[in-house]
Amino acid sequence: MSTIVRIAAALMFAGIVTVTENANNGRRGTFVLQQRDTFTRGAEQLTVTIVPDSGTDQLTGIAGRITITNSGGAHSYVFEYTLPGSR
Repeated sequence: MSTIVRIAAALMFAGIVTVTENANNGRRGTFVLQQRDTFTRGAEQLTVTIVPDSGTDQLTGIAGRITITNSGGAHSYVFEYTLPGSR
């Protein structure tokens, strides 16, 4: 599900993504990501976070965010998260 809103020189995109059949450090389960992308006069601000309490099975309690960078048209990301019971 996603929504795009355009206001004068600004643009905002919001989306929800469910990550399924995930194997994260040997743990299985799903979680939901919320993406918010805002462009104001060409400046982009992107926020991707794990929706609180959306983790299932062995990913219950997962929390965190994804930082995405765009350099010269190439995207890279860092996924930072905490998980109860992980080291």
